[in-house]
Amino acid sequence: PIVLDCLNALYTAATFGLFNFEDFDVSEYEKYQQLKHGDLNWVIPQKFIAFIGPTTDPGTPYHAPEHYIDYFMKNRVKTVVRLNRESYDPSRFTNHGISHYELFLPDGSIPSRKILHKFLRLAETTDGPLAIHCKAGLGRTGTLIAAYLIKHYKMTAKEAIAWTRICRPGSVIGHQQSWLEDIQDELWMSGEQHKLRNFGNSRTLIHHHRGI
Repeated sequence: PIVLDCLNALYTAATFGLFNFEDFDVSEYEKYQQLKHGDLNWVIPQKFIAFIGPTTDPGTPYHAPEHYIDYFMKNRVKTVVRLNRESYDPSRFTNHGISHYELFLPDGSIPSRKILHKFLRLAETTDGPLAIHCKAGLGRTGTLIAAYLIKHYKMTAKEAIAWTRICRPGSVIGHQQSWLEDIQDELWMSGEQHKLRNFGNSRTLIHHHRGI
């Protein structure tokens, strides 16, 4: 995205309370984006964490699911969504009371309509934050979170991509960008219908009391 897209994304994020200079903890952000501390980033406060895929494969620098349990518990994360191939047993999360969902997408691909709708429905019906990962937690993960931003915050595709990248640099890659632009209007309409159905007003604004 160009600089203007980033500025527009920041403006929209501030409008909805996704970001607030007064409560943003720079040191925490810098700590947890490091691989040794989990390589994770909040994208929507109390809704979405994007993180690198855990693994129990030996000889990798990545973490096992157990590395994330304390942080997830502290932040009330009770749902993990895996978008890549299996690299750990889901029971390593579910044994700690964290639900685990599989929505497999090939690496670098765009979501099918079925996967998109399943993801949005899961996010809309889950109480509390969701932690989303693919292998790197960038392409597939960022694309689905950006789709949610377009639907529920009426960001443009370019703004949603920009915000996702501001939060987690490297998110949304290649043709995933044009796919988001192609479905932007469809997601806007779906978002209006969702608000009308759930709040009685298609123009209802979400506002977070605390930012990422």
